[in-house]
Amino acid sequence: MATPGDKKSAALKMLKKAGASGHQFLVLDALAADKSVADSEETVEVEIDAEASLAWLNGVPLTLNGGKGSADVLPGNHVLSFEVRGAPGTSWSVKITAPPEAKSEDGDKFDGTGFDAGRIKFVVKP
Repeated sequence: MATPGDKKSAALKMLKKAGASGHQFLVLDALAADKSVADSEETVEVEIDAEASLAWLNGVPLTLNGGKGSADVLPGNHVLSFEVRGAPGTSWSVKITAPPEAKSEDGDKFDGTGFDAGRIKFVVKP
């Protein structure tokens, strides 16, 4: 009979084979099964001020509505990537407004190309 450790090992091997390396994933064992992973999530809130923008949270597209978007993440290290467009000489800004420990911001003025991109690395605490 397979032990819980054997089952975890097999699941991790299958995930890696499927291309999950470099991504965050979680395997719950019997002791953790009674606890909801959703209880550990925090909502990351983002505000982007630019004529046009795209954003990704850990490589997953973030839906923006009026320059604002949010997504739930587990505690750990995360990356917000973004692209912004606007008239040359105008200002743009990208802000992580929640949770409190992740608050960060970036911004500048558009150069002659009217395009900029970047990323913000942040940590969400348990």
